[in-house]
Amino acid sequence: MRQQIHSWLQLSERKGPVTAVFKTSDGFTHAGSAIAQSGCWSMLKSGLTVNASSSAEIYFQNNNTSIEIWVDSVSLQPFTQEEWRSYQDESIEKVKLGDVV
Repeated sequence: MRQQIHSWLQLSERKGPVTAVFKTSDGFTHAGSAIAQSGCWSMLKSGLTVNASSSAEIYFQNNNTSIEIWVDSVSLQPFTQEEWRSYQDESIEKVKLGDVV
């Protein structure tokens, strides 16, 4: 089953990557990454395929163990391949327009 994860992240200090990882009975699945920083909420939005019949735990990780990761408004929603492709196309267009301006 395809799922979309959406969450808001902030670090207690500095700036760096935060990775969302799902732990299931099958092992660990990388769900996406975002650059987070102190004083500003950053959005992590990504997609993954999960086994609908198993339970899972989600972890948010950063290589610096002295920094706290603050997480808010986590959601996991099913989506179709067409919906995901549309999101990807929209994101690509935003980047292209950003390069032009």
